[in-house]
Amino acid sequence: MHSLSLPLALLVGFGMAAALPATTETNPEPLSLVVTFKGAGEGSYYRKTVVANGFDMSIEYELSVSYISVEKQAGYFCTSRSKDGSETSVYADKQDVPVGPPQTQNSVRCSRL
Repeated sequence: MHSLSLPLALLVGFGMAAALPATTETNPEPLSLVVTFKGAGEGSYYRKTVVANGFDMSIEYELSVSYISVEKQAGYFCTSRSKDGSETSVYADKQDVPVGPPQTQNSVRCSRL
């Protein structure tokens, strides 16, 4: 049985450690954005918190939406789909993007640019 001397074992150990990355990169949790859907009438709106992971989230409100806003968060955008299938995309630094014609929304998804 062969045994390595302590200095040689330390050298081999340090060499292996140097070959490994200093830190392991982790994927942060996707950001959640607040999307506001506004109707034509004063005070008619609802808000939905949407995880920015690119997956559709269903919307269960019957309000005919005229404008969509997304809280200010650079580097993100959201897309809302209406009952008839039309889409309205909103960059996260834009407010009151018109939906034309106003209509009920079925789903929304947010993603990183």
